[in-house]
This record gives sequence, C-alpha cells and structure tokens, in this order.
Amino acid sequence: NLNPVARKVLGALELNGRLSFADLARSTKVSEQLVKYHVRQAQEAGFISEINALFDPGALGYTMYIVYLRFFGASRADELRWQASCARMRGVMVVVQSFGRWNGFVAVWAKSSDQLESSISEITRPMSTKVEEMQITTRLNSHYSSLSILGNSPHKIFHSQSTSSSADQLDEKDYKILRCLARDARKSAAGISNEIDLSATAVTNRIKKM
Repeated sequence: NLNPVARKVLGALELNGRLSFADLARSTKVSEQLVKYHVRQAQEAGFISEINALFDPGALGYTMYIVYLRFFGASRADELRWQASCARMRGVMVVVQSFGRWNGFVAVWAKSSDQLESSISEITRPMSTKVEEMQITTRLNSHYSSLSILGNSPHKIFHSQSTSSSADQLDEKDYKILRCLARDARKSAAGISNEIDLSATAVTNRIKKM
C-alpha cells in the first residue's frame, strides 16, 4: 500500500517522468531525500517497471495504419504465437484479438508505402498459410490518452496528426536523443550528451525544441 506522501510523489512522476528529484520535491513540497526514498522503494517493489518517453509518431512523419486479419484453420495457440510475434516487431503499436468477422487487427506506423508493405509482410509471415482475408485502413488523425492512476489531475489527451513538416526539421542528433529517451526517459541531459557528442546545454535545447 502507498502512503499519501508516496502517492503524491509517484503521481507527479507519472505525469512527467523527466522531472528531476529536485523538481519533484518542489512540486510536491516534499524533501528531495524523501522523494528519492519513495521512488527507490517503488522501483524495488515493482510499482515502477520503467519510465518511457511519450512520442508523437505523426510529428515524425508517420501515418498509422490498421491491418485487419481473418484466419482460416488457425488454432488458439497459433493466434497467441502470432500475437507475440507481432508485439516484438518494430513499428507495431498494438495487437488486438477480436471476435466476429476478424480474428485480430494490428496498428502499425509507416512513413511510406514501401515501409507499410514491408511491415505487412512481416506481420503476416507467421500465419502466411492461414490468412484468408485482410483489410487495411488509414488513420491520418488519432487520439490517445495518458491514463493517470495515482494523480488527481484528469487524463492527458493527445492528438496526433500525420505530417512531414516537423520530421523534416529533425537531424541525426535529434533522432539519437529520441532513441536515448526511448530507452530511459529520466536520463539526464549530461548522460545523453556523453552518448551523442553534444553538450548538455545543446541536448536540453533540442529536447525543448522537439
């Protein structure tokens, strides 16, 4: 069970995983030492498994496609293996089992028709002999939410619209920063700068710009 102080600290961290311990202390009016204690305790207890950055793929020039699939002669075990295989694929956002006409659908992000075709080939390969029907729809706009479990504030709602204008402004250093944040959203600017040969100030400015 979480006490009120731990709930307050973790609730603030849930809303912004990049807050430093000092910022968490200021926003929650709890000492920095106590903030570190509660975060460490939550990690050791398994309440916090990892902290990831939330990216908007649409701003990076990606379009979301929904691939609906109907199988013939596939067992439940076949479908479970297929779902597990899809979940490990790069660019796959979600794999859902459904009932009725379709056995399941997969949401994927792609920048081009060639990339989409490659993703679909990879998605269907484990069930290549059992795919009876497939339908692909495009979603140029999507909404997704950040569920707040511990905080008292309402859920954050994000709107993603596919566009290439923002993506065109990113260079290789920006993408390296994004990859670092994808692995660990709490990684400091100094820690990122050591990996990509940029100053900590330059890293901070690029993150703010993105």
